[in-house]
Amino acid sequence: MNFRENIALAFVSIRTNRLRSFLTMLGIIIGISAVITITTIGQSLQSTLRSSLGSIGGANQISAMVSFNYNWDDYNEEEYEELSESAQFTFEDLEGYYNEYSDEVNAVVVSNGNWQGDVTGPSDSAKVNVQGISQGLVEAQGQTLIAGRDITFEDNDRCAATCVVSDYFVKYAYGGVAPLGERIEIELQDGTVIKPYVVGVYKYKEELMSSSRQRVKNKKNITTDVFVPCNYMDNLMGVTNTYSYANIFGAPGYESEQIADDFKEYFNSEVFGNSENYYIETYTLEEELKAIGQVLDVLSIAISFIASISLLVGGVGVMNIMLVSVIERTREIGIRKALGAKNNAIEMQFLTEAVVICMIGGVIGILVGVLSGFGIALVAGNVLKNSYPQIADFISISVSPSPVAIAVSVIFSMLVGAGFGFYPARKAARMSPIDALRYE
Repeated sequence: MNFRENIALAFVSIRTNRLRSFLTMLGIIIGISAVITITTIGQSLQSTLRSSLGSIGGANQISAMVSFNYNWDDYNEEEYEELSESAQFTFEDLEGYYNEYSDEVNAVVVSNGNWQGDVTGPSDSAKVNVQGISQGLVEAQGQTLIAGRDITFEDNDRCAATCVVSDYFVKYAYGGVAPLGERIEIELQDGTVIKPYVVGVYKYKEELMSSSRQRVKNKKNITTDVFVPCNYMDNLMGVTNTYSYANIFGAPGYESEQIADDFKEYFNSEVFGNSENYYIETYTLEEELKAIGQVLDVLSIAISFIASISLLVGGVGVMNIMLVSVIERTREIGIRKALGAKNNAIEMQFLTEAVVICMIGGVIGILVGVLSGFGIALVAGNVLKNSYPQIADFISISVSPSPVAIAVSVIFSMLVGAGFGFYPARKAARMSPIDALRYE
């Protein structure tokens, strides 16, 4: 009897005892579906985090900080203060870095804080949050410029009185007509008045704006961000143009780790002259994503291991049913042996049946697991979107079943069938034909 005939006989036996076969498969179905559901949820969570961060330009974002590495015994107080004050990023150094690595970097952004203010436009007044930036923050964060341009290094070099405003600001303060090239007057809370020219308009997205942590029923009352060159604000406020922190937004196709290493190399060699007094720390969201992924992988493996216990229970059920099947078909075994069937043919018949039962259970379990993973991931995503509607546009639900887990589940279910079906098959093969024919 060849392999194809054994499979056909296995399906005949399963169809003959449908309910018993399904109950036998149930343990396999539950175990496999639990494993697939868990791995699907884990993979989907990682994919959702990555795609959502990528949509706001965050997945390839590096935060950098410069510090003074000091030893109190090596410096007096005056030397320490002088060196610690020099542990800063200057605007010129950041611009030099950007010019050298412009291929792999979309933007190098520093900010000098926020100032609340009010603007009175032709249509109405509006509350704004003035933020000084170096360059390109709007587009680097995944915002959309709907008119004009972003703040640039050239604006900062010239200390230009330019600004980028939101579409909300244009809608409510200027009646929807973008005031490109016009000068707006912003009165800050301390009484300072600034008069920048509007060079760009961006589409307002609450979750990315520093002023978005507000609950308002009328969007007209939302405080939106107005971006101006940081050098312009520094000079206006009489502060130095140095910064302890910088954010680097990498270009697509470049690894964040490589960008961070290049940033360190540039400042250590070109700016700080490889001095041991300074060190630069970098932090990437990619590293955080990897850490989260590792935690999720460990949890998935641990929970999958627990869930796989049901596979062993299912395997015991398969062995039990196969032993019953051997007893029920004792006369059939005796007749086949009397007609010349060899022991390995009998053994392969029953072993194939056990493997087929487990494989069918595994396939059903995979389908149930994938559907459950899809359902749970989509429900969780909708709950999150409803709970936080201000970030709903940036939550990109990505359901990703694990191909590896599916392949392993199929193979493992077949191994369970082979392992737990071996003893019944062996018992059937070693049965005496005379005793089998006499069995009532």
